[in-house]
Amino acid sequence: MALRANPLDIRERYEKQLKDLQEAYGEAMLELRTRKEAGGPPGAGGRQLMRTLHQGLLADGITVPLTKLCAWFGVPRRTVSYKPTKAAPKVDPRFADPIKALIEKEPPFGYRTVAWLYWLQQ
Repeated sequence: MALRANPLDIRERYEKQLKDLQEAYGEAMLELRTRKEAGGPPGAGGRQLMRTLHQGLLADGITVPLTKLCAWFGVPRRTVSYKPTKAAPKVDPRFADPIKALIEKEPPFGYRTVAWLYWLQQ
């Protein structure tokens, strides 16, 4: 007795394969479209570019995860999602003024010499 493949199983397999290929094709076309809209590599403005592309695609009714856009353009996801929270450094005048005076008095002094002289004055 010989084993035969069920024609329905073969058809289901081919239909699934066709569906997978169509999805891959659609994703590739979407990637090409977004690259064309971007006009080149993201460079330093990667965060803003990814956000703009993401919003533009959403406005067109196309849902693409931000992580996928980052993968297409080779931009780390953390670059897009990072929000700086560090405040600007605050300079305490009681330390800054004597150090500035030492530097103005002897400009060629380096950091260690200025720190040592400041420590001696205390």
